[in-house]
Formats: sequence, C-alpha cells, structure tokens
Amino acid sequence: GSGGNYGLWLEGVDGAYSNITISNTTQSSLLIAGNSNPLTWLDASIILNSSPSPWTIRTIFPVSIGSLGTADLGYTAGIGLVTNYLQLNNVIANTVLVADPLNTGGAGPASVWRVNSDVTIPAGVTLTINDGAIVKFDLARILNVSGTLNIVDIIPGGAKAVLTSTRDESIGADADPTNSTLPAAGNWSRIELLTGSSINIDNAIVRYTQWGIRQSFSAVTSFSISNSEFREFNQYGMDLTTTNNALYTLNNVIVANANPGVNNSDGIRIANSGLRNITVDFDNVTVDTVGDSLDDSGIEIAITASSTLTGRFDNVTVRNTFGTGFRLENTTGGLVNPIFSGLDITNPGVGRYGLRLIGNNDGQTQPQVTGIAADGVTVVTNLIGDATAGSGGNYGLWLEGVDGAY
Repeated sequence: GSGGNYGLWLEGVDGAYSNITISNTTQSSLLIAGNSNPLTWLDASIILNSSPSPWTIRTIFPVSIGSLGTADLGYTAGIGLVTNYLQLNNVIANTVLVADPLNTGGAGPASVWRVNSDVTIPAGVTLTINDGAIVKFDLARILNVSGTLNIVDIIPGGAKAVLTSTRDESIGADADPTNSTLPAAGNWSRIELLTGSSINIDNAIVRYTQWGIRQSFSAVTSFSISNSEFREFNQYGMDLTTTNNALYTLNNVIVANANPGVNNSDGIRIANSGLRNITVDFDNVTVDTVGDSLDDSGIEIAITASSTLTGRFDNVTVRNTFGTGFRLENTTGGLVNPIFSGLDITNPGVGRYGLRLIGNNDGQTQPQVTGIAADGVTVVTNLIGDATAGSGGNYGLWLEGVDGAY
C-alpha cells in the first residue's frame, strides 16, 4: 500500500527495458504516455506484483511492447496482480480502446477500461473506441473532447461499445471491487464537446450519466451518431448549444430512461448562441420517458438571434414525456422550415402538448409536417395520439405564429 501510484512511468521515451520487478502500486504497475515507443521490451523479465491494474494507457500501445486484447501484454503476472481493467486518465495522445484489453474473457468477464479521472482529447488527437469495448467511468468523471472521438463499428452488427459507470456490474469485469452500490443516473458526468471537436459514434451505449452529451456554447466541426443508445441520465440525453454553423446527424438513436420524473430534463435539446445556420438530419430517433416537470420536452429546439434551422425529422418517436412531446420555437426572424415526416408522438404529460410549433407571426417559421418520406415517394402518417387514456396532454398540435404546410 506504500508503493506509489505507478511503478514505471514512460512518457515520450524510447529505450530498452528488461529485468524489472514492480510491486505494491496503488493505481497501476505501468503507465505509458506521450507516444512512447520502446526499442526493446522483454516481457518475460518484467514482473508485476500486487497492483489493481497492470497498465494505465494514455497513448497508442506500442507494438514493441505487445498488443492489447491478446496474450502479449508486455509483462509477466506475479503475485497479487489484478487484471479486471486498464486505466485511462488525464490528457491523452492518439489512443485506441479495444474490447477485452487484458484478454480475460475466455476465463470470466471481459476486462474493461476504467476512467478514474477526467480524460481530455486535445485538438489534433483522436480517441478511437472499438466495438465491444467497455469503458467504465468513476463518479462525476468527464470525457472532454477538443479533438476527435470515434466510436467505430468495425464488424457490422457486432457488440456495441459501452460507456457506463464503474458501479455497473451487469457487463464486463468489476472495475471497482470495493464498492457494491448499484449504478444510477448521474454516476458519471458526460461527454463534453469543446470548440474544434469532432464526434462520430456508431454502435454504442452510453448510460448512467448526468448528460449523455453536452455541447455548452462551443463550435463543433462534425457531429454524427448512429445505431446508438443514451440511457439513464439525470439532466439531458443530449444538450447541444452551438456557437457556429452546425449539422446534427442522428440515425437509429434511442434516448431513454427507465423511470419517469426522476430529476431529468429534455431528452434532446438544440439551441444556438449568435447568428448560426443549423441543419438537422434525424431518422429513426426515439425519445422515451424523460422530464420531471411540465417545462421539459422530449425534444426541444430553440432558435434565436435570427439564426436558421433547416433539414428533416424523419420517423421520430417521442413518448411518455413529463412535459411536451416535441417543441420547436423560433423567437427571432431567421428562416425555420424543417420537414417533419413520420412523427409518432404519444402520451405527453397531463396538461401539455404533443407537437408545439412557435414563431413570431413574421412568415419566417415554416415547418412542413408532411406525409412524404425522405425518398420523395413513400407516404407516411404523422401520428399524434394518446397511448394511455387521460394522459395524452391538452392539445395534440399547437400552432402559434407559424406558417408552413400540414
């Protein structure tokens, strides 16, 4: 218990390494960072004893040491080495998180990645998370993105990458054996999109957060999410306020909580700061069981400062909201003319509304709630209905100061 956080820390170095024994560390035996690339690394003579983890990774794992997810991991396990997780923390260089990095899945639960402090992806750096990788975050931790976050579906239809709480023992190895508390919404904080960031998420589950994703008055260069789920959050599933022109692409995405009225706000919220052009491309998006007040919405779009909103909301399902199902408000004179096709909005809160469209009565708010799908041929129905008798809200469709086509 007095061996220090790490036994050997490599940062931006090469060199040769052999005949090393490391014992009694409190974080991990080894740490590698800063694009280190040893010339020689003799696994058989690098013995690790009594540590909660063999490695903390902050950079690409050098092939001269081994290959994560295989039996070649750069060390020989001694007495008391725990192989449940690898650590990820602090400011990282280009890094790839693979599934089961310590190759333990054949003998028990797959090993995971543990984030024990906030992680920052700097500008010009890419963090790649492969399908099937499990990343568990300690309480209140943040994944800050100034560079690029790629969660990739290498094998189509393969296991989803999972970003979850260290208290979540339902998947992968136990990343916090000293704690038996069940996971809950708000355990870890969020994915935070900072100015210059780019995000591409495909085939992932993000759960037990405060915000699934937050963009707080920043300028994102690329935003695309597909085949993914954001669950069990206690603020917003996605809270996006842009300070530049933005394209938000969501395809086959679920934003949902298991329990209604539990300290959460909107499912998805998009807003602007300053004069911006926002484009949306939503297809097959479901928002379910969100909000804890009548002011909360399943989806809320707030356009100000003469900004514009264009694009499509295709096949969007919103149900079981505490407040309004879908709210679009244009408070200043920019052109807002998105297309809604295939809406299914059911069971908004008592006294609330299904679809509420608000403009300034100036001809600039022109939504098109249409029966023509994105292919221009298929005819679809926009259903604004009541899933549970008596709880469908006061009004199905509220138009206030808007034009458009219906």
